[in-house]
Amino acid sequence: MNPSSVIRNLDHSVPFVCESTGVCSDTTKVVLNVPGILVHAKVFTDGSADHDATLIIYDNASAASGTELDKYIVEGTDHTGGGMNIFANAENGITVSLSGTGASWILHFMRTLPV
Repeated sequence: MNPSSVIRNLDHSVPFVCESTGVCSDTTKVVLNVPGILVHAKVFTDGSADHDATLIIYDNASAASGTELDKYIVEGTDHTGGGMNIFANAENGITVSLSGTGASWILHFMRTLPV
């Protein structure tokens, strides 16, 4: 098989684009209210020793509850934490919950298209 034909076939069979929330400091936010895929999550702290951050990502289209897709606890002095190449299926959507003084987060995700 010609490798270039494989690439063309893959281009047509992967109908999504990775999206980003941008850096957010919202304590609760509905990121996606349709099915999707969690790709990447990053948590930032303000660097203070007593300002730990917790980010919980839920498979939920409207509230910070239900099945946890991922969870990160970052010590304040670590400045950053998170995961890359997660590719967790969010059957309902993605909602984020953040706690921690001076904390922020960013998510990358893909919307899944109906079959």
